[in-house]
Amino acid sequence: MTNILTLQENVSQLITKIEQILEKRIASTDLTERDEDYHKLLSQIKNLSGQLNTLELKMTIVAPMSAGKSTIINAIIGNDLLPTSASAMTTIPTEIILDTDIDEPCLILDDDVLFVSNNTKQILKDYINAQEHSEIKEQLSSYPHLIDLAENIGCGKIKFDSELKGYKEIRETLTILNNIFRLYNIFVVAGLLNNDYNPLYGRCIFMG
Repeated sequence: MTNILTLQENVSQLITKIEQILEKRIASTDLTERDEDYHKLLSQIKNLSGQLNTLELKMTIVAPMSAGKSTIINAIIGNDLLPTSASAMTTIPTEIILDTDIDEPCLILDDDVLFVSNNTKQILKDYINAQEHSEIKEQLSSYPHLIDLAENIGCGKIKFDSELKGYKEIRETLTILNNIFRLYNIFVVAGLLNNDYNPLYGRCIFMG
């Protein structure tokens, strides 16, 4: 069975041959109108070659809810970085970036993400504190795993840092972030909160 490094070397050699063919054609042929197309193609091939040599390839993973996207990404990474669950888990668009200069993973929440996360948390806190505890438990009867989170939000125990490190810390924080937005959506769908506010529109978090 061909391993990933052997496959990488074989594909790298093939791409190098394609580069050489393109360079030779550009140097020996009057390209005129197609000159720009050939140079653009060569640039794309060289960029792909660089990504391949460092195994830094961009991929977008999209699938139906609970299809196992986070599980697949964790398998590619080689560690349980993203939280997984038997039920739907990930609600936040998340970008994972390979940084060979760091020794452990780092989660970065920029100002925009922190603002919308804290704003959503405050909306939930105000709503939760305006209800009886028994009412919140009843409203979340189909989502028992979110009851403790609702209580912690109501007590003001949930805090977010702009940057944190470590697999366990990142996984726990991502779980809380995803569940906060899920909790908000549950209350909106039930008609208990205003649905004019979309906390996730255009937001993305980054990890290195």
